[in-house]
Amino acid sequence: MCGIAGLFDLSGQASFDRDLLGRMNQAQFHRGPDEGGDFLEPGVALAHRRLSIIDLSDAGAQPMVSASGRYVLSFNGERISVSVPPGGEPADHRAMVNQEIYSNTGKVYLVQYSLRESRDAGWQVNNVTVDGANLGQMYRTQFATLVEQAKGDVDTAIDNWGKRDGQ
Repeated sequence: MCGIAGLFDLSGQASFDRDLLGRMNQAQFHRGPDEGGDFLEPGVALAHRRLSIIDLSDAGAQPMVSASGRYVLSFNGERISVSVPPGGEPADHRAMVNQEIYSNTGKVYLVQYSLRESRDAGWQVNNVTVDGANLGQMYRTQFATLVEQAKGDVDTAIDNWGKRDGQ
């Protein structure tokens, strides 16, 4: 049992009060007495309370922030386990979080988060794999293709990211 609270402004402009976010997180303390975290930027405020059952380490601290700082993740109620990184030996400041997501039809999707710990920013999501599909590699390949199509112009590649032919 964990707790998630949040405020969102779809325009991305609103500023939210950190004291309000703290009070929201405190109100759900009973759902996760082991650890609490928050994330606050214009347009979004997330608060998370954690009940640690199996993994008592900080590797599961939330909200999780991607290595780029662009993405933030907070989740509740999934089965999560932390395993040794690829290569077989535990590495300092690295962890792998495995999450099983169950669809309403009973299908299980394995999501793996490769995490890296930074002194300044705590645990950050380095890569995500969903049912064996390496999302980091897929996006790097797509981006490289766009840069090639833009004849090396990175700004044009970024401007065209996500556009379909004819848009």
